[in-house]
Amino acid sequence: MKEILKKISGKLSRLPHHCFFNGPAAPEAIAAFEEKHRILLPPAYKEFLQAFNGGFISLFEVDSEEELGDAAWNSNYIFGIGEIGEAIDSINYKTAGLDVKYIPFMHTADGEYLGFRHPLEGGDSAVYDLWHEAPASEWAESVVYKNFTELMKEYLAHNGEIETIG
Repeated sequence: MKEILKKISGKLSRLPHHCFFNGPAAPEAIAAFEEKHRILLPPAYKEFLQAFNGGFISLFEVDSEEELGDAAWNSNYIFGIGEIGEAIDSINYKTAGLDVKYIPFMHTADGEYLGFRHPLEGGDSAVYDLWHEAPASEWAESVVYKNFTELMKEYLAHNGEIETIG
């Protein structure tokens, strides 16, 4: 993950009109978030949050602050702590009665969420396409990446573009 974080920092300086990542989240804020939602986040994602509390590589050049919101919406945007909480609330009704929860951590350019599965399996989670038209019981079959690290390798190699199911 350290190499991935270095690559993000490099892209921030080389592609200032395409890379927009927030400053770090405090470890205490991450722990409080996990406690509040009774979940554990995968270690690699927590490491990302401690370096960049969300952000994205824009699929389009952004020349002004006014364009940033549209660029985020139309790109693959990785959530920070506050955005995860909002997204959990928006899908929580779909997981009622299931033994597993899904933690949305990315808004895709296609308008879907990518998420982790809780409880974590072996301390990590695959990345799932939380396709809005499918019931949560079908999300277990929608693995798109082995884990967050593998997703980020592709994300950086393709300047913000990724493969999803949706």
